[in-house]
Amino acid sequence: MRFCDKEWPADTEILECVNVRVGDLGPLSALPGLRQLSLHATNPHRTIEHPLRDLSPVAELPGLSVLEIPRSRVEDLAPLRGLTHLRRLDLSRTRVTDLSPLADLHALESLKLNSTRVSDLGPLAGLERLEDLDVSNTAVSDLSPLAGVRTLRRLIVRDTPITTLAPVAELPVVTEAAELDLTSTQVADLSWIDRATALRELRLIGAPAAGQAEARALSERGISVID
Repeated sequence: MRFCDKEWPADTEILECVNVRVGDLGPLSALPGLRQLSLHATNPHRTIEHPLRDLSPVAELPGLSVLEIPRSRVEDLAPLRGLTHLRRLDLSRTRVTDLSPLADLHALESLKLNSTRVSDLGPLAGLERLEDLDVSNTAVSDLSPLAGVRTLRRLIVRDTPITTLAPVAELPVVTEAAELDLTSTQVADLSWIDRATALRELRLIGAPAAGQAEARALSERGISVID
């Protein structure tokens, strides 16, 4: 099977496509045992945007556990509904807005949504294994859907309109955090910060909380506050 300017044997389980634009996943039907599909761009002098729009071919790959398709034109995630083994999903810099097809992907551990049109995290509320979530540079303003995701340990929210981390203040993402980056958010409320007992560094560059009394008090406690 030829894909990404290369021949792949029928028993391929891991397919990494590097610095080649991809527009059609149809050929993957010849790889029924595929577990990982990753589209990588490693050339710092060339920006690659994949013309890929249609994910329907991956619906025929039930064993897929890693799907990384950043910088593509994908918008419809419906073909992913049945991929119950999916653990890692990279949708950064795609045209995705609706996350509802991900609601039953309970094996999902890592999800990248940075630089997308996503604003509603509601469909992620039941993902009990989710550990790593990137929503930077999105319109996400409400973190309350994540309040019950007890496994969440990494959450990237810089360049979003969120105003507080209070909804996730009882989760490891705050209670175990050594660093928190709230750069270019709308966070003004730091009343939850006492839950961050392991905190060593707090970034507030461009956030309303910068320079406030609560931020100054953190500095006096020996926490590095960068504002």
